[in-house]
Amino acid sequence: MNPTLLGSKSAAGLASAWAVATTLGPQGYAGLVAGVRDSTDALIEAARAIGGQRVVGEPVGPVFAVAADADADDVVDPHRWASAVRDRGFTLQMQPSLTQPDGTVLASTTHVTVTGVTASILDELIGAFGSAADIVRGEPPAAPPPALAELAAAFDRGEVALTDVLGLPSESAGAALVAAGLDPRGEGDLDMATVLAAVEALPRPVTAKLLVEFLAGLIAPD
Repeated sequence: MNPTLLGSKSAAGLASAWAVATTLGPQGYAGLVAGVRDSTDALIEAARAIGGQRVVGEPVGPVFAVAADADADDVVDPHRWASAVRDRGFTLQMQPSLTQPDGTVLASTTHVTVTGVTASILDELIGAFGSAADIVRGEPPAAPPPALAELAAAFDRGEVALTDVLGLPSESAGAALVAAGLDPRGEGDLDMATVLAAVEALPRPVTAKLLVEFLAGLIAPD
């Protein structure tokens, strides 16, 4: 979904990439990647040292996922944690739980992406990891907005069918979003932990429909 008139890409990105690669050279690029690797290792170690959460799997690249440690006494919900880290100046990416085609359920996670500038704020970010976890440790996961929680319950009770929602005109779907506190033109930041809770609670075709309507409302002219 590209809200701009430029549907294809100009040559500016290609020229910029060539200029950066030429300026860095092989050694400069290798040094940049090494710094990213060192920062990633340090952040993974810091995340694993925090009680109540776990690093998923054995990451091999500059992105890793953090999930709740279900076996811990005081669990750290990954989305609550991401919100608290954001309050400290850093943006992490929340991911909803997802049921795979074979029935495997992937847990809710928060993704940490490491770049070349991370090394310059590494100590501050590690501190934010720990202090944010201390703030939210033991808190339950966020709940969906009441209006969307009721809609999810109606699906569970069989009172609402997918066609009832998927067939809504844009005006009605947009009004439902506003009623749920998800106004595309509203002021202030969205509580993403609450939004992700709604994504997890509702059928995926419904969340896809609401996402399209939210983005449409976001870019529609006044």
